[in-house]
Amino acid sequence: MEERRLGENDPYGNLFEMMDQITYLYHPYRNPVIGYMVDLENIKRDDVYQWYKKHYNPANAIIVISGDVNREEAIKLVKKYYGKIKGNPIKEIEYFEPPQNGERKFKLYRDVNSPVLAINYRTVSINHPDVYALDVVSKILSSGKSSRFEKVLVRQKGLAANIYLYPSSSKYEGTFFIFAIPQAGVDTGELEKEIYSEIDRLKKGDIVDAEIEKAKNQTLAQFVFRQDSPTGIGFTIGHWEIMSGSWNNINSYPQKVLEVTKEDIVRVAEKYFTEDNRTVGYLLPRR
Repeated sequence: MEERRLGENDPYGNLFEMMDQITYLYHPYRNPVIGYMVDLENIKRDDVYQWYKKHYNPANAIIVISGDVNREEAIKLVKKYYGKIKGNPIKEIEYFEPPQNGERKFKLYRDVNSPVLAINYRTVSINHPDVYALDVVSKILSSGKSSRFEKVLVRQKGLAANIYLYPSSSKYEGTFFIFAIPQAGVDTGELEKEIYSEIDRLKKGDIVDAEIEKAKNQTLAQFVFRQDSPTGIGFTIGHWEIMSGSWNNINSYPQKVLEVTKEDIVRVAEKYFTEDNRTVGYLLPRR
């Protein structure tokens, strides 16, 4: 309960949580992992125990070992300590969120000094072929000093103090999340308008080959650097195994990124970055 209480006192955390609740009206992605305070206050010991028995079993888990180990010896140890534990297969439930079909907006008032603008576009699951183009687009818009958002909105026009972009592709669906803090005195609506203007440039094909090449290099560099330690390798393997169904899908990612074309970038921008497919949130100082 203390962890939940700490989260409720975090204005940015409140914004992210409400964004999920409004982006997803039916899908479980709308619910925080820890649950709500009312859940924690009313849950019983037997509820927790039965949930643990159902989900924490070998048929619903994977073991990832990374580092300087002997493969045969590691497998022997896994079989020794885990092999005798019986597993109970769990029937997987597939979840689908209906099309949004209209922009959604909300305002959230908290104890903050500066307003925050958040824009969330629904995208695709980790196994969808559009993932690679969307990852490249995220680097074009917001990765480094020469990215579109940083160069135009922060330095040239002075509209944003900070602006970040978080693309995410999970098992069932993904999002393209933009988080922006306007400069002092800048109207949030003006910043929002200019963000859409930069996105519209992509839709019109206003992209040069050098920009695409740089974005691909950044995408691949991030992918590689995530695996520069045993922990990073283990996390990456586990993530792809759980989310995509096979860790082997890691091996095809670099080539798929390299195959992204200008036409792919324009196509995904036109398809996903639409008014009807976005949720917009405003974190504002209390009145």
